Amino acid sequence: MVAPKGSIPWNKGKKLSQEHINNISNSIKKRYKEGKIVPYWKGKKRPHLSERYKSEGNPIWKGDKVKYHALHEWIRTHKPKPSFCESCKIKEPSELANISQKYKRDVNDFEWLCKSCHSKQHRGKEWHNNIIQYKKGGIKWTPCVTV
Repeated sequence: MVAPKGSIPWNKGKKLSQEHINNISNSIKKRYKEGKIVPYWKGKKRPHLSERYKSEGNPIWKGDKVKYHALHEWIRTHKPKPSFCESCKIKEPSELANISQKYKRDVNDFEWLCKSCHSKQHRGKEWHNNIIQYKKGGIKWTPCVTV
């Protein structure tokens, strides 16, 4: 039977006594110990549903139509970061650089580079050398230089 709309529930404003709360808690604990209540994730680190929603199983998975930042985040989790830059082999890498400039979801199409090598790759060696000279105070900065 459904109560008419607008009626006040019978237990509205009533509080459970501490004794009643303890009885409910003890009853649930006892049923867990007896095995009558078993959580569906028992024995697993996480519920099995989370595995189903990883990558392609996720309903909002975009595949190769993913945007720039999301693609870089995906590559970061799937391409291990080496100890040294893949270009100069001297500094520690800090940035991911796309090799083909097509931004495919392919870990082999990206490389880990240090900031210096990454700027050389994108802007050219001449631009990079001008920045270094500017920072050392050797040249006056001309922002209208195009690459």
